[in-house]
Amino acid sequence: MKLICTILYTALSFASGLADDIGPVSSNVLIGTLNPHTETLTPEDITATNNVIGLLEYIRRLMPVGINKFIPPTDPYKADSLPDAVFNNTSKMEGTVQLSNLVADGANDFVIEELAVRLNSSSVDYHIFVQEVVAEIDFEAHHFRYGPIVLDTSGHLKITLEGFSMKGVICFAPIVGVDPSYLQVLGLEVDSHVAVVKVNVDTSTVPPEVLKEIEDAVALSLANSAVEQLNSVFKKITLKQINQFLLG
Repeated sequence: MKLICTILYTALSFASGLADDIGPVSSNVLIGTLNPHTETLTPEDITATNNVIGLLEYIRRLMPVGINKFIPPTDPYKADSLPDAVFNNTSKMEGTVQLSNLVADGANDFVIEELAVRLNSSSVDYHIFVQEVVAEIDFEAHHFRYGPIVLDTSGHLKITLEGFSMKGVICFAPIVGVDPSYLQVLGLEVDSHVAVVKVNVDTSTVPPEVLKEIEDAVALSLANSAVEQLNSVFKKITLKQINQFLLG
C-alpha cells in the first residue's frame, strides 16, 4: 500500500513525478498536428516575432492582476482543475487521477531564450527558461489499479522545479465559417527539462517504468490544460485583430 500511495503522490510532479533531488529529468509531449515550416524567417516573420516578444514582456508585468476580459491573473498561476492524468496499464497502472486546486509561483520570472513566429505556417517556435517554480496541487483517484490492487485515495502535494526549460513549437489554424473568424491551437510540442525536482514524499521504491508512465500522463495533462487556456484566450480575439497586431 505504501508503494501505491507513493505512486499517486508522485503523479503530481510536472516533470516526471520524481522525489527530492533526483537529478535532471526530461519529457516530451506532442498534441495534435504540427505544420511543416522552413528555418528561414521572412522580414514579416521578424516583425511578428518582435511584436510577440514585446507582448510577452508586457503580459509579464500584468501577471499579478491579469488583463481585463482576456487573461486572468497568473502570478501565482491558479487552476481549479486540470485534465485527468490517465494511466493505460503499460506499467501495471490503470485508471485516472483527478488533479485540482493547482497553485504555482515563479512562472513570471521566465526568460525568453528563443522565439520565432512563422506566418506562412501559423507557428511559433519557443524556448522558455524559468529558474524555479513552486507548485501545490490536490489529487484524487477512484478505483485506481496497480497490478492486483485497487484503491481509492486523495491527497495534497508540494513540488519544486529548479532549472525548468521548455522548448518546442505551437501551431495554429483559423476557425472559419464563423463571424468573426479566430485562431485555435492545431498542435503543440513541448520538450521539457528540469535540473532538479523536489517533492515532499520519498519515491525511492518506485520502479523506473512506473515513474516514466507518471511523467507521460501528468505532462500530457498539463499540456492539454495549456491548449484549453490558449484556445479560450484566442476565442476573444478576432483573426483580423491578430494579423493587425503581428504586422503592425
